[in-house]
Amino acid sequence: MRPDSLTGQLHRLCKELAETAPGELSRVGVEAASRLDGPLLVALAGRTKAGKSTLLNALVGERVAPTDMSECTRFVTWYRDGPEYNVTLAGEDGAATRLAFERQGGRAQIRLPEPPPRDFSEITVSLPSRRLRRVQLADTPGFDSTDAMVGARTRRLLERPEGEGLLPRVDAVVYLLRHAHSADLAFLDVFDESGVPGSPIQAVGVLSRADELFDGGLEAMDLAARVADSLGREPQLRPLLGAVHPVGGLLAETAVTLTEQEFGWLTAVSAATAEEPGLALLSVDRFCDSAPGDLPLAVREHLVQRFGLFGLRWSVARLASGRVKDSAGLASALSAVSGLDALRDVLERRFVSRARRLVCQSVMASLGAAAIRFADREPAAVAGIRGELERIRASAHELAEIRLLDAVLTGEATLSVEEAGEVERIVGDGSPLQRLGLGEGAPIGDAQATAAERATYWKERAESPLLMPFERDLLGIAARSYEGIYSELSQAPG
Repeated sequence: MRPDSLTGQLHRLCKELAETAPGELSRVGVEAASRLDGPLLVALAGRTKAGKSTLLNALVGERVAPTDMSECTRFVTWYRDGPEYNVTLAGEDGAATRLAFERQGGRAQIRLPEPPPRDFSEITVSLPSRRLRRVQLADTPGFDSTDAMVGARTRRLLERPEGEGLLPRVDAVVYLLRHAHSADLAFLDVFDESGVPGSPIQAVGVLSRADELFDGGLEAMDLAARVADSLGREPQLRPLLGAVHPVGGLLAETAVTLTEQEFGWLTAVSAATAEEPGLALLSVDRFCDSAPGDLPLAVREHLVQRFGLFGLRWSVARLASGRVKDSAGLASALSAVSGLDALRDVLERRFVSRARRLVCQSVMASLGAAAIRFADREPAAVAGIRGELERIRASAHELAEIRLLDAVLTGEATLSVEEAGEVERIVGDGSPLQRLGLGEGAPIGDAQATAAERATYWKERAESPLLMPFERDLLGIAARSYEGIYSELSQAPG
């Protein structure tokens, strides 16, 4: 970590607060410093039955989040990497109670006390998972729950109400929606007001349960992609989410948890319906009544629950055509067609590749909130915080890069597809070579030549007489980014 980096400057400020500020303000410094060193915190949010838990399972790669309407789904549940499977229930006072954790039918089961303690806050599930090492995920109840207390838990996590603590509880949000409902727009607007995710930098939109659109026909996901693209262009959604990505959550979950037995059942269905596959898969009722392959009713119902109608039709068609030969091939194909592969790529580019910057934004928001809260009690310390934050905002080029990327994702800055992709790459936490799009073994001289060439390109773009002044300023940020990369390469050993 470079001392002059955004993270380095904030570490110094937090350390100074922890060591010199009085009382509660000192504790803010300690907590903020800890947050800087921690993982990225991402919440899955949306309306009731949007498919949040199912998508979380797909992202984690295990069926660990309950997807039924059990008591657990009424609370915020965090999933993090740990040495063993462990579930704890956190109270308002911070005390943790270990809960029973078991597996039934390939799915995790969490047993809550009956009734749950009144001071119950949230659940934390730890499990060995490489996918959770850099990112912790939160599964949240639907904010529109008919039970006001349940919906309030999600709002409390994301909105950070007055008096609830200074640190934002999340750094980024994956927001699931079925269409541009007024309730979704109202909920997303809150992010702008709370200092928590309020732009495509910190929020990704997902058109959920996309495979259920258009009656689950074989073209469902292709047509859903068009719907998602249209949603992403909505004037009210684009400033908050940017693009919207279609995902069939159920199919994605099944892709990462597919068993050999399920593959065998599908093979039997494919063989039995080879002559008229469309007839047996005309509807769920037809499939369950027709007994293709002499499969028991319980097996047919299981396949419907795991694949959905689109997933059954699509899988059987792939098997019948010979394009899929084994369970690994089917799992890989399902992961792609469900939209899971594309979403993982988006989350990697949008969140994980710039995790430190997103965490820094959360910490800066918390320090700004602390300055407001303690203005009357600790005026001298608060003046120091505000002055240092202003200095960091003015000097940290990482924040200027975030402003540039936000303008690209919201359409404020009009760039070609190639230019937009280039901006996404350079606005990241990677090495200079990664930000240039070069392999780690690339010669330093070649990398410097690339950085110099791209700096010149963006300078010339910024000088175009057709641009508005604010656009020239934005494109100038890209040029300075390449100049910074060139400087870093010049200081590299060897």
